Amino acid sequence: MPKTKKSDPRTKEQPFKLTVDYFSTAVSAWLIPGAGHFLLGYRVRGTVIGASILALFWVGQALAMPVEAANKAPMAVSRKVSPVFFGCQMGNGLSTLVSNQLWGESRYGNDLKPLDRKLPRHINLAILLTSVSGLLNLLVVLHVLDPKTWRDARQDVPKSAHPPEGPT
Repeated sequence: MPKTKKSDPRTKEQPFKLTVDYFSTAVSAWLIPGAGHFLLGYRVRGTVIGASILALFWVGQALAMPVEAANKAPMAVSRKVSPVFFGCQMGNGLSTLVSNQLWGESRYGNDLKPLDRKLPRHINLAILLTSVSGLLNLLVVLHVLDPKTWRDARQDVPKSAHPPEGPT
């Protein structure tokens, strides 16, 4: 009879468990780009991801500043003006919610003709940059939601620190 090896309990695949830490990390990863990786212990990765995605978003907002309008509010994020792109921009979470709340209203009344509007020169690029940054953050959130990321984070934690609780 051949000798069978006992399976090592450390390498045994454990069932997937959803915990409060898992959901709170996922929500924070959506609200603040890079926060999910930061909470998992990947401090540098989280900082780089957050800085690059937020920079992409806010550069897009800066490009959408009207030059000759009375209201100098950025125009890239608006649920009323461009609802399709707003869906993509919602991937940025808190930045999009704040931008829409502060500057999302339509800037022009019904009495102005569409040809008289003074749109920013790079409004299309601004909407594209803010939308792409939102979609990139959704990819980062998906990476945080992956149970393999949690297993890797648990293995990379030093012995003195407590490993993150979450799916195994």
